[in-house]
Amino acid sequence: MSEGENMHIEGFGGRGGFGQHPALIVVDMTLGFTDPESPLGSGLDGPVEEVQKLLEAARRAEIPVVFTSVAYRESDRLTAAAFIDKVPALLTLEAGSRWAEIDPRISPRETEPVLNKLFASAFYGTGLPSLLAAARVDTLIVT
Repeated sequence: MSEGENMHIEGFGGRGGFGQHPALIVVDMTLGFTDPESPLGSGLDGPVEEVQKLLEAARRAEIPVVFTSVAYRESDRLTAAAFIDKVPALLTLEAGSRWAEIDPRISPRETEPVLNKLFASAFYGTGLPSLLAAARVDTLIVT
């Protein structure tokens, strides 16, 4: 097969579609990343506006919405040592600091959980898998 040709393998390449129980996961849209004043931040006005649209649609459809944040307490430094060694500026995201807060332009509602994580994954070491299973979620919209 030459470069650029589409390869068709029976049983692969179809669309799965949406399930019956979707959820929206908003990953790490904290001020530490969305505010250019933060050592880890940049101007993310465009992405924040897109997340606002997704939140509006998800809330209108009454599907679960879950946020994640990255924040480190002193006791988390050992657990996340390899990740922090790789990106020392992560320590800017101190628990309780402004940088660990979800950007107020997309603030979670009281009923929308904010899961703290110590690593890049929203799943590893968090309660997200259990939360999704309890809500019978079968489709994720991740932003």
